[in-house]
Amino acid sequence: MFLATASAAAAHGGMEVSPGFVSGLWHPLAVPAHCLAILAIAMLQGRHGLVVLQFRSLIFAAALFLGLSATLLSPPVYSLYIALLSLTIITGLLVALGRQLPLTLVTGLSAIILLLVGFDSGVSTGSWGVTIAALAGIAIGIILLNAAITELVAHIHDAWPNWTKIGVRVVASWVAAIAALILSLQLFT
Repeated sequence: MFLATASAAAAHGGMEVSPGFVSGLWHPLAVPAHCLAILAIAMLQGRHGLVVLQFRSLIFAAALFLGLSATLLSPPVYSLYIALLSLTIITGLLVALGRQLPLTLVTGLSAIILLLVGFDSGVSTGSWGVTIAALAGIAIGIILLNAAITELVAHIHDAWPNWTKIGVRVVASWVAAIAALILSLQLFT
């Protein structure tokens, strides 16, 4: 019965929420590629502890703001969506490997991914005020999601038993696998 009523799959879908701030706030959770990208970089950042958030948060916010600002000038570019998924796969695999990476690499990769997420978060509304409200909601949603996951992973990495770190690596491998599935869906359908 379910198969008879199922609709086509979409890798860049979203929830139907009225446009504006609330819609933007839900955006990072409603778009699978964005949610996975944020999850991947937050896990990567969390492996370095909260020092990443304390000293690098301005860089992350600037990259996100630049990406969101670019959406006002140009619609999202398909090839950047493919790049976002590819970087999400790489980031997930880097976390799954369990190696401590240089902080500059973590910062650079996080900034690039946040720039791409921001640029891919185009809002198509007719009203300038609604568009700005939606972009503000997107920014706040991404920052809160990133901070929450980074803090959770940092606490797991610093304070919890060693076996819990394996759980983070398993989740990261699943993030990479799901991003690969979305990428193949985008490329081959």
